[in-house]
Amino acid sequence: MATTNGMPKKKMKLQTRLPITENDTKVLGRPTTLRRDKALTSDKVQTLKLKTQNSAWTPINHKASNEQIFKERRDLVSHWFDMWSDSQRKRFLDVIFQQCSRSQYRFVQKWFDERVPMQHLDFTRVLPRFLSCYIFSFLEPKSLCRCAQVSWNWKFVSEQ
Repeated sequence: MATTNGMPKKKMKLQTRLPITENDTKVLGRPTTLRRDKALTSDKVQTLKLKTQNSAWTPINHKASNEQIFKERRDLVSHWFDMWSDSQRKRFLDVIFQQCSRSQYRFVQKWFDERVPMQHLDFTRVLPRFLSCYIFSFLEPKSLCRCAQVSWNWKFVSEQ
């Protein structure tokens, strides 16, 4: 062994285990590097300056603090939501919708009404059945057979 100043050198032990956060190959399940990288480059969480530390309550009386904590928590939940799988997102939405009141359901319905165009609705489900049958009566037999293959509702109307 080589010595320095009469003292033997100690062997340096190499680190054989890496923390899981640095080595994703040790993680079981589907790789999440794409979602994690996307979340890390997200502009939602911008700075640690003015962040609330260890908050377990929401101040009701102080509007500025309340707004700041709400924004931080909203960004945090949004960050988590971005990293979840489709099934996790659906379960989360199910839990949230179970806690909603009637006015919140109306808000969600209005939101969808504004963003989902009416032209994508099935007219046979919107119109009364006799009007759908009247429209289908103008079709030739070959087109009527094709319409019967679209959906169960169209099949029912085309057989009338």
